[in-house]
Amino acid sequence: MNLVTTKGRSEMGYDNWLQSGAYDGEDEQIYIEERVPELMATKDYDPSDVSHMAEAISEASKDDQDIIRDYIEQKDWAKLGQKLFYMTYDYMEKFAESEAQREVEQGL
Repeated sequence: MNLVTTKGRSEMGYDNWLQSGAYDGEDEQIYIEERVPELMATKDYDPSDVSHMAEAISEASKDDQDIIRDYIEQKDWAKLGQKLFYMTYDYMEKFAESEAQREVEQGL
């Protein structure tokens, strides 16, 4: 009998499986892939937070700065907004991935 939880993990023997040393890098990667979106939904990693956006802009590459400048000069506010959001999302996602990796290393 194989019961599945809401996280998709087998309830029967899952803890024993982890403790047996069968837990490997693939499982860590799965944890990180599931954890990053959870973190991104919190205020600490929210890409729509203006302070996060300002930080991402300050760290923008030369190419991104040129693209932003072009959108402003063209008064293409929709593309500017999309660019800023996605740039901020990518920027904050890196921090969320680092946090998830730290959790794995600490055994959380």
